[in-house]
Amino acid sequence: MPFDLSLSPLGPEPMFDVYFQGLTQGADQYRIFTPGWLGAEGAEETHHLNQTPISMAPSIGNGTVVEGSLGSDDVHGRRSFAAASEPAESVHTLASYDKPDLFSIDIPPAIAEHLLELYFQKIQPALPLLHRPRFLASLPAAGQVEHQRYQNLDLESALLLNGIFALAARFSEKTDFWTCEPKMRGEAFAKKAQALCDLGSRDEDEDHLTMKYLHGCILLTYYQLSSRPSFRAWVDRDSESLPPDAQISVEDWCDKEERRRAWWVIFQMDNFASVIGARPFSLDMKRSDVWLPVSDEAWFDLRPVGSAPISSKGPAAAWRSLLDTENKDAYAWYLVGNFLLRSAQEEFEKRDRSLGNLKILQSAIHCFCLSLPPNLRMKSKNLDFAENSFRDKNWIIAMHFIIHSNNIIVNLGLYAEGLKNQGSIMSDVSPVQDESTSLEMSAGSPAQQCGKVLRDQISVVRMWTPDFIALASPFITAAIVGPAAAHSADRSLLESDVRDEALAALDGNLLDLVLRRFSEYWGIGQFCLDLLQVLDTAEPLEALKLKGYPSTWVQSILKRAQFLKSGSSRHVT
Repeated sequence: MPFDLSLSPLGPEPMFDVYFQGLTQGADQYRIFTPGWLGAEGAEETHHLNQTPISMAPSIGNGTVVEGSLGSDDVHGRRSFAAASEPAESVHTLASYDKPDLFSIDIPPAIAEHLLELYFQKIQPALPLLHRPRFLASLPAAGQVEHQRYQNLDLESALLLNGIFALAARFSEKTDFWTCEPKMRGEAFAKKAQALCDLGSRDEDEDHLTMKYLHGCILLTYYQLSSRPSFRAWVDRDSESLPPDAQISVEDWCDKEERRRAWWVIFQMDNFASVIGARPFSLDMKRSDVWLPVSDEAWFDLRPVGSAPISSKGPAAAWRSLLDTENKDAYAWYLVGNFLLRSAQEEFEKRDRSLGNLKILQSAIHCFCLSLPPNLRMKSKNLDFAENSFRDKNWIIAMHFIIHSNNIIVNLGLYAEGLKNQGSIMSDVSPVQDESTSLEMSAGSPAQQCGKVLRDQISVVRMWTPDFIALASPFITAAIVGPAAAHSADRSLLESDVRDEALAALDGNLLDLVLRRFSEYWGIGQFCLDLLQVLDTAEPLEALKLKGYPSTWVQSILKRAQFLKSGSSRHVT
């Protein structure tokens, strides 16, 4: 039975469900839902949109595939998108704030400007959501009294700015202004953003229901998901039918691209929350037809670039979604790889896996690797990191980590099916190789097979400039923790692949050190480190519970890491 997010015990304060219904065919409503765990059915409000379009699409009753369709209905007929996370002890109620304080930014304007600059320098490259020129033009103008510039804001502006500051503060080097470690600096902003969301979900006035409000909700959810694993918050929406790009103006294309980017960020958060928590995916990709985003440069310059949606026909067709398009942006191609990972995870979690589907996935991953444009391959000239170019480099790195994760999941599925069929499958699978990514599958324990892929993973890490690691998407840590666990296993499991024990030990440290870099700024990185550290304890689950991690998340990822570390088959069969 699908996991029903609306019934989760998320904590003492409600978050929000956001529903968007279409604008183009008269369905002009935006609905806020207070989750069902507050009561038998929760409380629902319906608002009509005024001027700024928010919706990603109207529901199409006949099953037509439209740009932006989403959602899998839960038991109440609602659609939920992704769990997010925040420690229960950090949640603030509306009663914690006076209204003037809630709508004002409690930092000097100079610090606010500093954090805004940091956001676009350090966060936007891994979270390509906001149109920088438009956003900066929308900021309050400097008045006669400069310190009042960010006072008495409207709800959506206060929410969005607090979301921005919550994410950006960790990278501030103005150490005299902060009294806590980098990854905790955003807590005060996130708490206020949470209270603003709670207020928005109760407000009968529809004026705040804009694209800016959606952006604020997304940033808060992203903050919570990247902090630590826990079921705390989620965003929810329906979708929107949009005309082809050829039929619209450049300004309309820019608006569509903004909505597409919001959709793809939600897609990422759904993937991360579902994979790490071993929960069913909430977005129904078979009903979606959202074009993949183009580069920031093209978007900011109002320069339309040909793109395409991810094929709804499954992995056998999805790998080639961007093959014959103008779109060579690293983030867009990463999203295709992320879709393949999603497909591999769905197949792996089935009680009755299909050997045919696993082989299709294996071939699709191989085809995807071979189809990568020259600028996205693992070549040193493509990975020359610099302050003004690290965005694409980090997405290239992330994409290849995703490819390796695909390999591991498919290999484990084939291994499990091989055990069921007394090893007949293992001898039937031949290895294939790409210049950047090994897709080998051979007999041996899962840890040994992971060791083969691990060599490629290590080669990727060696090309990653350390100072830019923490600027990549923190969600990529989920693709690192499994291989890190495997490499921390007994060296005898890997000695057929790595004969130099000293080199093997050093290589094993590389993935751990990557997680340490993330842990300096992102709570989810610390969680992955904590998980690795307790694997050798007698009761790892209890050890993680003592650190405050909820068992609903911990049990699944812990079992997967233990399996990769030990080579035991009991966790995948």
